[in-house]
Amino acid sequence: CPSGCERSCNDCLRTFRNAFYHAALDRHLVEDVLAVNGDVLRATHPIPAKMPDSAPKGDHRPVNVDENRLRDQLMRAGFPEAKRHEPIDLGQPLGKTYPDCLWPGTDPTEPGICVYLDGLSDRLHGNPVTAERDRVLREALRAKGYEVFELPASCLDDRGRMTQLFYDLGLRLLDRDRAKILRANPTTWFDTSAPSSPGEHGSSEAR
Repeated sequence: CPSGCERSCNDCLRTFRNAFYHAALDRHLVEDVLAVNGDVLRATHPIPAKMPDSAPKGDHRPVNVDENRLRDQLMRAGFPEAKRHEPIDLGQPLGKTYPDCLWPGTDPTEPGICVYLDGLSDRLHGNPVTAERDRVLREALRAKGYEVFELPASCLDDRGRMTQLFYDLGLRLLDRDRAKILRANPTTWFDTSAPSSPGEHGSSEAR
């Protein structure tokens, strides 16, 4: 390593492509492996998958139920219709991200506002690997000028958290007076009852 780092750094092993694994990189371990095995890769046996390929069982709510519930509350509050799961290409190596709600901006320096509704199933944001990937993607969005709001799905039942979110969104998407009205009168839009069916507002796109 030109910088003589202890384990790894941007001058040797770390790149954007392996951003999710920086904490595990160790150039000394790589050197030891290459010394023993050489620098040529060859396939010797298949590596079995460790992650399940079937849907998880349990009482996790389907993502589209919570997404439709959030949409219902946004519509009752008078927000403009958001784009749902609109892809934003962050370039290589990160690829695309799909916000649950996106309000595109018109100024290149303020390209838009994103809301992510995070579930907690093991295959979603309860998975540490998924959570870390999401963190990197969302930080990349912020670096590009997007405003990013993250909301655990459980907060859909929390009037205080939702009121703060809608006030913040109102300041950006509506105006200060309307934002204050949303904060002062959450009963006009906040509802803990069952959401509309997917067929009423369109089903959530798999991604």
